[in-house]
Amino acid sequence: MAKVPVEVIVVGEKGLADLPAAIALANSEQNEFLFSSASDDLARRMQMRTFEQNKVSEFFDQMELIRLDVRGYYPFLIAVIDSELEGSKLGN
Repeated sequence: MAKVPVEVIVVGEKGLADLPAAIALANSEQNEFLFSSASDDLARRMQMRTFEQNKVSEFFDQMELIRLDVRGYYPFLIAVIDSELEGSKLGN
């Protein structure tokens, strides 16, 4: 059975040393999804959203535009972001 790809993008200046271990654990615990670090092109484009604060709606809109613009198949993206999120429904 094919696995659904899920790309994980780190947005911000703080690197996450534990991310590879978390991705490996997620892949070992289930068989439906294949988690991986985002491509360099996708990660580079998302770095433009590195601010101290982000509005949730604007961040998600930008993320969707970038996902559609980058060549390849990216059905699901997870953004790990080190800034404050502001919004009516979601936030830190």
